[in-house]
Amino acid sequence: MSAESFARRRLANESWHPGALVATALAMAVVHAVGILSTSGPRGTMVKGDARAYFAYLPSIVLDGDLDLRNQFAVLRPEGASEYPFGVGRGGRAANPFPVAPAIMWLPGYLAGVGLDVGGGPAVAGDQPLGYGAGAALGSAVWSILLVGFGAEVTRRLLRQSVGAPEAFAATLMAWLATPALYYTVISPLYSHAPAWVAISLMLWLTWRAANDPSRADLWFWSGLAAGWVVAVRLQDVPLLIVPLVLLAVVVPRTRSAVAALRPVGAWLGASFAGYLVQGLTSYWLHGTVVPFGGAVPLSKPTLSNLVGILFSLGYRGWVSWTPIVLPALAGLVLLGRRGPSSTARWFAMAAVAGIAGMVVIDLTHPFGAGAAYGGRRYVSATPLVALGLAAMLGRTVGPRARRVAWVILPALTVWNLWLLASYELLVVRHGLYPTLLQVVRHAVGLGVS
Repeated sequence: MSAESFARRRLANESWHPGALVATALAMAVVHAVGILSTSGPRGTMVKGDARAYFAYLPSIVLDGDLDLRNQFAVLRPEGASEYPFGVGRGGRAANPFPVAPAIMWLPGYLAGVGLDVGGGPAVAGDQPLGYGAGAALGSAVWSILLVGFGAEVTRRLLRQSVGAPEAFAATLMAWLATPALYYTVISPLYSHAPAWVAISLMLWLTWRAANDPSRADLWFWSGLAAGWVVAVRLQDVPLLIVPLVLLAVVVPRTRSAVAALRPVGAWLGASFAGYLVQGLTSYWLHGTVVPFGGAVPLSKPTLSNLVGILFSLGYRGWVSWTPIVLPALAGLVLLGRRGPSSTARWFAMAAVAGIAGMVVIDLTHPFGAGAAYGGRRYVSATPLVALGLAAMLGRTVGPRARRVAWVILPALTVWNLWLLASYELLVVRHGLYPTLLQVVRHAVGLGVS
């Protein structure tokens, strides 16, 4: 086979990858719609848990044209309370510690869903008021799931460009299916975790492009805008901004003059401020501070036992115990930092490890209501970096023997998470139990409900 025909064949093999990721997102949207309609019914309440606080912004912005959330909270009743479930904010407004940025990302789906509710009447909207019906809720949720499909495709492009591995598609899919990202795509898409993956993947991809053409201030501008939006979507993801900051510090000084170096830095900083502005203004309007409500809560003392619980708990936390595929992913990032195909790739990987470590530090020091949840939820935002580490393990960063082992272990861990999630949902739906990891594992291996 000639080199030209081989290249054509490889291109043809890769051309279906974007379509496959979109098809995966569509399948998840169907599963979510069928699941929520069968459990809640079209006339039931489809927005539950913390999603009620995120969702409240949508009818307030679209139907009321304001950010007075009291009437939205009276309908949605987050925390089981009406009007002021999170206390009184600035000027007597209802406080809301949850960010507005995810709701802005869901606006197209919400608008389409409200249109369905209006056109279909009670047969579609159910018993909920306008703006809260089945169409509005499902439209927002389906759009959020499709956004995750877009984020997955951006992640795949980042992997293909940074690692140069044809395994980018497999690594992206495994990072999606073998981590809590799957739960917050198909089960609870109206939390901030799904939009956060999209925002992080865009920031990383745009940063990679800018780092490979460091004198282009316009590319750094888009990287900074995405970085500001990352913080607007989830304040806890601030540590991941270390990736663009490190790349700025490392690659920009290679430009030919000091003026040429200052322009990208200024563009990034200015754009990051602009990207965060919508959340800053919302926070100031509701709470009188540009930092989201709750950001000034006293820090807790980091302890070894807390660290062990964060990583290895058999309860509701335990990032590694719930998501064992992160261990080979982190190993892949470390190896990529040492053996990457370019200095930019190596710096990128090392900054990624530092960013993930920063997320662990925040988990250690920031009070966290670790109630019932599918574990490791604070780390869904790191999914693109998990995918990058997996691509390194599946590609040429490691030797042939390690690569063969990875191609056995990583798919097995993916299947395990799929089985774990199925067991978790059976316990929730059939037994009304929001189980710990230990309870899920016991159920998954046939030891029954305990």
